[in-house]
Amino acid sequence: MKKKLAGFIAVFLLSISNSVSAEQPMPKADSSTAISPEQYQELGERIQLLEEKIEMLENYIQAIGRFSIPKEVEFCGQKIPVDRWYVREELDKQLLSLSYNRRQVVTWMKRSAKFFPYVEQELKKAGMPDCVKYLMVVESSLLEDAYSRAGASGPWQFMKSTGRLFDLSYSKFVDERRDFEKATVAALSYLKNLHNEFVDWPLAFAGYNAGENKVRQIMR
Repeated sequence: MKKKLAGFIAVFLLSISNSVSAEQPMPKADSSTAISPEQYQELGERIQLLEEKIEMLENYIQAIGRFSIPKEVEFCGQKIPVDRWYVREELDKQLLSLSYNRRQVVTWMKRSAKFFPYVEQELKKAGMPDCVKYLMVVESSLLEDAYSRAGASGPWQFMKSTGRLFDLSYSKFVDERRDFEKATVAALSYLKNLHNEFVDWPLAFAGYNAGENKVRQIMR
């Protein structure tokens, strides 16, 4: 195991060294003169960049060593089948990815202070579980102006056609999919309908993200 880890680190450091060299070619040494102060400074900056990358790798390896998936996991009051290897593997992969991308996690936490209080209030009114709010993180990273290549827009990523079904207007001048409060009310109404049909929150989320018709086809 130690040999494999050492080999992984060696390959990682070599790749960093190659990428740094590719981005900034090394200054050619002049045989007739000593290294200039500018060259010393440039070398110092490259060494600092390499040290930062090594520190990131060390933090990542430490995070991997500390983390393990619990034997039982619940979400929205439902047990997640982590006893199935493919579910456990995918969950492990996503959580490790997030542990590496700490800046993004901190950004989500900061944005949540703006959005979650209103969403929590509306969830309580609708009698829906509090965990539903996290779907907005997955859909848009809590950005009101998020726009996908498929054409979904806003914090809850409504398509034009779905948005119209839930009274979200769209025109050249107005896009209510980006109106946080209106889009939240529409999203919770849509999710409640999906849960009433599938009687399962993970399936409701899947229907919201991929389309309820796809979920229906898979369930047949």
